[in-house]
Amino acid sequence: MHAHPDAAPAEQRCIPRIGLDHVAYRNVEEALERFGDRYLERIFTPEERAYAEASTALRVPRLAARFAAKEAVRKVLRPSEGLEFTSVSVSNDEQGAPSVTLTGTASDLADRIGAHEWSISLTHCDGHAAAAVIVLCKEPQK
Repeated sequence: MHAHPDAAPAEQRCIPRIGLDHVAYRNVEEALERFGDRYLERIFTPEERAYAEASTALRVPRLAARFAAKEAVRKVLRPSEGLEFTSVSVSNDEQGAPSVTLTGTASDLADRIGAHEWSISLTHCDGHAAAAVIVLCKEPQK
């Protein structure tokens, strides 16, 4: 008789995970109007804010895409309690490809599930932004 694959604790299984999120620009605009700098500082790292502020025309789309990415990562990590938004940071390499960096609680949760390799895709168009995140995990140590 074989054990059901869900029988092992999540920390001991090696399964890929995917997270997906979608954000309307108007939601980010409303948060900016209502909370201003408090919203920016609570949700985005200084590097993310600087990247968004570098283009007036793309400020909200860039913030919306990064917010969607943070939510997508949250869906992958599945925290049982709160997760600081700033513990998930999205940056772009020289070619413009996005990547995710985790610190603090997010990094601890990633270690717990054996997260090894992250892949992220962002898009923003027609008043909406979306992010998809896939994480591969390393085999558990025996």
